[in-house]
Amino acid sequence: MVASSRPLVSVKALEGDMATDSAGIPLPAVFQAPIRPDWTRFVHKLLSCNKRQPYAVSRRAGHQTSAESWGTGRAVSRIPRVPGGGTHRAGQGAFGNMCRGGRMFAPTKIWRKWHRRVNINLRRAAVASALAATAVPALVMARGHRVESVPEFPLVISDSAESIEKTSQAHKILKQIGAEPDAEKAKDSVGIRPGKGKMRNRRYINRKGPLIVYGTEGSKIVKAFRNLPGVDVANVERLNLLDLAPGGHLGRFVIWTESAFKKLEEVYGTFETPSLKKGFILPRPKMANADLGRIINSDEVQSVVKPLNKEVKRREKRKNPLKNMAAVLKLNPYLGTARKMATLAEAARVKARNEKLASKRTKLSPEEAAKVKAAGKAWYKTMISDSDYTEFENFSKWLGVTHSTVVGTEHVLRTCGIVNAKPPAIPIVCTTSPLTPRHSPSAACLATSARGANPPPPPPSPPHIKKRTRHRASHSAPLHCSAVISHGRLRRRRAHPPPPSRNPQLPHPVAPLHHLPLPPPPARPHRRLPLRLRSVSPAADLTAFPNPNGILTADPAIDADAATEAELRENGFRSTRRTKLVCTVGPATCGPAELEALAAGGMDVARVNMCHGDREWHRRVIRAVRGLNEDKGFAVAVMMDTEGSEIHMGDLGGASSAKAEDGEIWTFSVRPFESPLPERTINVNYEGFNEDVRVGDELLVDGGMARFEVIEKLGPDVKCRCTDPGLLLPRANLTFWRDGSVVRAKNAMLPTISSKDWLDIDFGIAEGVDFIAVSFVKSAEVIKHLKSYIAARSRGSDIAVIAKVESIDSLTNLEEIIQASDGIMVARGDMGAQVPLEQVPAIQQKIVKLCRQLNKPVIVASQLLESMIEYPIPTRAEVADVSEAVRQGADALMLSGESAMGRYPEKALNVLTSVSLRIEKWWREEKRREALDLQNVSSSFSDKVSEEICNSAAKMANSLGVDAVFVFTKTGHMASLLSRCRPDCPVFAFTTSTSIRRRLNLQWGLIPFRLSFSDDMDSNLNRTFSLLKTRGMIRSGDLVIALSDMLQSIQVMNVP
Repeated sequence: MVASSRPLVSVKALEGDMATDSAGIPLPAVFQAPIRPDWTRFVHKLLSCNKRQPYAVSRRAGHQTSAESWGTGRAVSRIPRVPGGGTHRAGQGAFGNMCRGGRMFAPTKIWRKWHRRVNINLRRAAVASALAATAVPALVMARGHRVESVPEFPLVISDSAESIEKTSQAHKILKQIGAEPDAEKAKDSVGIRPGKGKMRNRRYINRKGPLIVYGTEGSKIVKAFRNLPGVDVANVERLNLLDLAPGGHLGRFVIWTESAFKKLEEVYGTFETPSLKKGFILPRPKMANADLGRIINSDEVQSVVKPLNKEVKRREKRKNPLKNMAAVLKLNPYLGTARKMATLAEAARVKARNEKLASKRTKLSPEEAAKVKAAGKAWYKTMISDSDYTEFENFSKWLGVTHSTVVGTEHVLRTCGIVNAKPPAIPIVCTTSPLTPRHSPSAACLATSARGANPPPPPPSPPHIKKRTRHRASHSAPLHCSAVISHGRLRRRRAHPPPPSRNPQLPHPVAPLHHLPLPPPPARPHRRLPLRLRSVSPAADLTAFPNPNGILTADPAIDADAATEAELRENGFRSTRRTKLVCTVGPATCGPAELEALAAGGMDVARVNMCHGDREWHRRVIRAVRGLNEDKGFAVAVMMDTEGSEIHMGDLGGASSAKAEDGEIWTFSVRPFESPLPERTINVNYEGFNEDVRVGDELLVDGGMARFEVIEKLGPDVKCRCTDPGLLLPRANLTFWRDGSVVRAKNAMLPTISSKDWLDIDFGIAEGVDFIAVSFVKSAEVIKHLKSYIAARSRGSDIAVIAKVESIDSLTNLEEIIQASDGIMVARGDMGAQVPLEQVPAIQQKIVKLCRQLNKPVIVASQLLESMIEYPIPTRAEVADVSEAVRQGADALMLSGESAMGRYPEKALNVLTSVSLRIEKWWREEKRREALDLQNVSSSFSDKVSEEICNSAAKMANSLGVDAVFVFTKTGHMASLLSRCRPDCPVFAFTTSTSIRRRLNLQWGLIPFRLSFSDDMDSNLNRTFSLLKTRGMIRSGDLVIALSDMLQSIQVMNVP
């Protein structure tokens, strides 16, 4: 490149000169020389070698110790001591063969080539190039000089500066010409040299400041500037490349005196006239345009250049199938499933074992243990008899079974090989071992039931039996029990229901023994077999259903949300609200009564904001919500919202709010203050706030609730004038606007997840929250990293990650962020502070549509019912805003300040409920009247089969007018796909996991239940119908559609 040419250069007049600035000195030709960094670096490297001094081998090398001892215990040598006794040898250092003064002996030889010769013309050309670079402001600033206040390059001052001799006068000159900042920067950079160089007369290092070039020999200017650190002084006739380009870098800041500037022509010559002293002619630039990139990309060059070969030959890497899992799965696809099933089976086995051990380790008090032991011994004496079975009457009395139910029992015992035994007066079911030969069908299926005999109520069982079996004894149903007759002994087993009958001729799974025909005696005696004796009466409050082994087991009751259950019982299917509601818990709603009122009013998710309060307060709130779910039967999920790395205010010194009036002067400071804060002073959490902000910037508080203008900067304090009055709340976010656009560099310097956020995330994992909302997400990598971290720390718990879209960076990477996260929150308050207000509605609609397309739940948040913080009824515009969010198809709506610190949180929740219900009903009627299906949304899911099944189920539900859709899902995926299709009827989602059930609380139109179910769809439906009918949530004759992610099919049926 070539320095820009100018015909004349002005001379800066100094203070005290009679003349003013003049512009009559022509620019010397040396400033038009080509600027060649390669010349400069090469010559500078060689000249630097010439500064070295050779040193030779010491005569005493290898004949002295690294440290001498002055007696025992005096000095310490750096080499091992000489062994030996006696005072004269104690502690004496040994001679080191390779040691000389603590260093290795024999340094670089003196005959080494220490210096380098440099071609004189090349050296002069490099100096001319360095001189030309001093006239280019871009190169001077790129080198680090502070020259923002310098009026012109090259900078020439009058010759009156050569007569000064005081350092104070030199300071004045630098300040007058705008070079003081660069000199101060060089002064502040003085420091101690690192390493051992500081011990060899090179203790300090500092940056290079301005170079003062004078023209008159013997000027006093040398004395004036020599005491300024980093400022060098040189004569124009003795300029050196080491001074003009220190370190080989072009662009040093040079200040010329008028006489020195005029001598440049005769010292370095021109392009036509050689220099007077050496006869050197300046090198002329070879090219008028030195833009190499433009030359290469020109049509003249590109037309003859060989085109780029874009063909890439990739070599396929062979993978070892013995080590690489992907290669193994290609050969054996079932291996992954087998390993997964083995892992799950092992985990189930370990869990069952731990639960069994935990139940056995229940400790009783000594008094209770003594009572249990005594009662057990007494009961054992009445239960266990000798080999002749003489105490069966006592056992039957304890069971409360009459003798009429055991007709023919003696024959059964004899048939199985037990002779000379009295028949036990208990109901029995005779089953044979799998290893025994098969007998007659009627003999193998003999069963009796206490239901057929109508027995009297049994006496209460012993206390230790109640504690071990945890069975609720009732007078309406006899106790389940079992016994085994084996080797002449009778042992009692745990209570369990009986197996079903395998005889297709039996009308009922079990039947009374006296109703069955007795088989004829066998022709030959059989081997003695153990008998499994069971009573066959259903347990109270439990539903019996067959498991895969064919044995009836007891299923626990279904878990449903109490508020949803009451709504279904009273108003039916069509009155259920599809849009979910999220409420922020704050000081106004953190009490047990307030939380219960919100849960009863329809709160699906409780949100805790880590921006406010401490972790102990949030722990109490989370545990209060969990306790409310357990005690009252609700299913409220918990969402934790991180603070994020945003610029925000402090806590206002403990005050709940502050009012900023028009024209008031407020101070925003990064200094820490003790409470209370000074009047009209706000602390800011960003340490670089005072450095980055500029006078004239606009400062928006909490998305524009108040507006300030920066008028002055005073160190760590920034004075601002209030231009738009408003209410200032603790920890409100701050946004900077400059020239009509938001300043993104402020938040871009901060990480997405701060150190405090990581501690809060660990707290949320420990407390078992269901959702973690991440603030100010900038890219999808943040979400992926956080999900990996949660998976490693949560030990199997299923915590969903919600990404909050509230910045320009989030909008730039919107689709990637949605795909990586488990849900999206549209934080319109912070978003409105970074984008124009008129763009917020369109952005909201775009996010909602894209989330539905990618099957991710979306929450519309911020300022939905802002006026209800102070007033009991919302504005009509707020109701219209809520209606538009519901009409767009948002999965959930969120209350922030309305429920956290508002005066009417329950009324605000009721408004959201009523508006959502009305808009959802109107939307369905409008679509039905226009004969239009719900909006079809395309996607690119890998699970096409499940997607098509859900689409078909939703269309069938709308066309047939079914009352509900039942979906049995273990992962929640199929329920989520159904929610995405937006059917007219509610969707009952049954899952076996409590965490999956709470996650489904955020999906549109889903009513989640926790229920244990098997792979048998018919059994699941019959049991589910029975449970829901018992609780009044469905009625006989209701039309439902059933599907599951285990069997990819759709069933349409009426509730029996």
